[in-house]
Amino acid sequence: APEPVAPVPPPLAVPLPVAPLRKSTQTDPAFDVLQPFNAADFALAYDVLLGGGDSARAFLVAQRAVRELPNDRAWRKKLAQVAEWTQRPVLATQQWSYLFQQGDHSDETVSMVIRLAFFLDNPEIALRAWQVRAQHGALTDAQWAGVFQLYESTAQPSEGSRYFEAQFQQKRMPHLLEYAARMAENAGEDARAQKLYLQRAQIEPFS
Repeated sequence: APEPVAPVPPPLAVPLPVAPLRKSTQTDPAFDVLQPFNAADFALAYDVLLGGGDSARAFLVAQRAVRELPNDRAWRKKLAQVAEWTQRPVLATQQWSYLFQQGDHSDETVSMVIRLAFFLDNPEIALRAWQVRAQHGALTDAQWAGVFQLYESTAQPSEGSRYFEAQFQQKRMPHLLEYAARMAENAGEDARAQKLYLQRAQIEPFS
């Protein structure tokens, strides 16, 4: 009788290079178990997961990376983006705010701080973002009104008055001078407020 032939094992499946995550028996991605941190592996895993549409697990990778490398701006940006994609606007706002306060005044970061300003617990950050935006482009009347409201909410009438006066000198927009006068009045700087109101009255359409 012929000798029995040992069964040939099936070929091993080649796993995707997502080493930072080991899938547990749970179905919720929040139960994934993160592997020991390695920057290169985590960066690769993030790209692979995001490219495959698995933003939930990509979020876990980015969150762990920021915890391990809190000063890494690239990971902060990744976490900010994937946090918003996974419906975590507060966390996204915190990351964009961190980047902005660390000196990242790129158009993308400034735009995101402004867009998510509702979730900021510090209106001064939104105010600074609008100031940066004003330095690099023109604001609409409605946007200037928003800046005025931010100065009021931060209780900085004197600083606001001088800011609007300086902006008027640069942009020659009459309503900026009116804002400067109103904030001087709010600051109790009556003489200065009167001077600014008189200056405003001499400009069209009042003169």
